[in-house]
Amino acid sequence: MDAEEAAAGATSGGARRSLEIIRTNDPAEASARAAGHFYPNRIEAPTADGFGMEMRVVDLGVIAAALVRFDTETSYSILEREDAYHVTVGLSGAVDVWIQRRHLVADPSVGVVAGPSTPARVSGWRSGRDWLLGVKVGRPALECQLRALIGRDVEEEIRFDVEMRLDRGIGPQWLRLAQGLLDDAADRTGESDAIGWHPLLAARTSDAVMTGLLLACDNQFSDFLWRAGRQAGPASVQRAIEIIEERPNEPLTISGIAAEVGISVRALQSGFRQTLGVTPGSYLTQVRLERAHRTLREAPRGSLSATSVALMWGFGNYGRFSAKYRERYGETPAATLRSGRG
Repeated sequence: MDAEEAAAGATSGGARRSLEIIRTNDPAEASARAAGHFYPNRIEAPTADGFGMEMRVVDLGVIAAALVRFDTETSYSILEREDAYHVTVGLSGAVDVWIQRRHLVADPSVGVVAGPSTPARVSGWRSGRDWLLGVKVGRPALECQLRALIGRDVEEEIRFDVEMRLDRGIGPQWLRLAQGLLDDAADRTGESDAIGWHPLLAARTSDAVMTGLLLACDNQFSDFLWRAGRQAGPASVQRAIEIIEERPNEPLTISGIAAEVGISVRALQSGFRQTLGVTPGSYLTQVRLERAHRTLREAPRGSLSATSVALMWGFGNYGRFSAKYRERYGETPAATLRSGRG
């Protein structure tokens, strides 16, 4: 299974719920609700009096991200995590993290990364207002993503440094991506027609978060990731073009296309720039814009909305879709829809 299949499999049931907000004053319920999105755990507080948990979760299957805070001093122990990597960030304060017997501190400048099957315990929340960001990344999907990026087999667990800098290098970009999941979901929650994450968007977002983690946190494959890799020949670029043209409605990602063609992401990007003068991502966007234009033009009046067409073709932000569409076609998507078949 490649990264594309992993992403598609996780979202094959349709749109994922945009945001789940969990609030409870019961430690047992808090543990059970957290386990539903992450791992078996044990939540302990010195006293049940005054205990409270708030968790905001976006779960895309391949990855899940959550903001969590407790109202009292609380310890959160992960009991089992065989098939996932986990990143802990103290967003508005410092939290203590124990990875096996090693004590670390997660704060806004340093994230703590735990590998599969690694015991971990988090405590802190001293003020009762400190938010922690937790990101789960499935092991099979991340290793498939790595294989697509470097263009070679990955036959061992990725060994990340346990500390990931978030104040320099790729770290700040990765943190913005991870936080953006929750920010975007919060924005969607207020929309009357919010229907959650479309598979196209979920795959693309998961792909970006996994790539960012692999680049931001040192691991034994970092040298391969930063190396250019072999160039893509004309046949490889043509095959990638065919994949995009034939299946633009699928949750395609650049790493998934590269894996299917059998080259690295960098080689694919280089080949597209040399052959077409654009990146594979830009070309995919162009094709989806063309298909959206055709759908809008041919739709019987009243059968579709411009917003639903945008989502159908993988554009989650209607404002940005509309701007790109108007730049290319000289009118708004709604105008094309009104002037269609009628």
